[in-house]
Amino acid sequence: MAGARFLAIRVLAALGLAAASLGLVATGPAAARDYAFDARQSDLSFEVRYWTPIWWRGRFARATGSFTLDRAARNGRLEVEIDAASIEFGVERFNDFARGDQFFDTDNYPRIEYRGVVDRFDGDRPRELSGQMTLRGVTRPLRLLIEDFDCAWQQASGREICQTLASGTFDRRDFGLKTGAPADWAGQVRLTLRMVAFSR
Repeated sequence: MAGARFLAIRVLAALGLAAASLGLVATGPAAARDYAFDARQSDLSFEVRYWTPIWWRGRFARATGSFTLDRAARNGRLEVEIDAASIEFGVERFNDFARGDQFFDTDNYPRIEYRGVVDRFDGDRPRELSGQMTLRGVTRPLRLLIEDFDCAWQQASGREICQTLASGTFDRRDFGLKTGAPADWAGQVRLTLRMVAFSR
């Protein structure tokens, strides 16, 4: 038993040294803070079925966003703006189609926007967002499940850094994206936001 306790202490000490070497200190509930996305470390993906049950996964190379969070008061809000023309599926022919008038129609609708508020917490951690997404000029409700959320104080920059993983599913036909969706399963889209943000 004593040996197990000694091993546990050594493991915890090693983890503490690793965090210290990165200049990170865990943070807890604090007053409301504003955060801005770090575009270099964030990733927004869009998974869609087109005619077949196979999921096509693309990512948006350009997006900006911010959020405000008050964990003590249990409220927060998120705003994301995506450059729709920055979609990348890894196949140029499919990229061109996605930007065209049968899909995102980026010449007429260059931005995809999401604005939501946190409406469910687990302790001091945000767990769900209730919001509105605007795509091709159509605005519809969209809930996002926050699957992971953590923050730490970065001593080198003197700022708090947070990482968030959130996702939601919607029917693209509700936004006028009907091409290649012959059945209900083909209309389903998964939007995933992997975000890294710094306090301002």
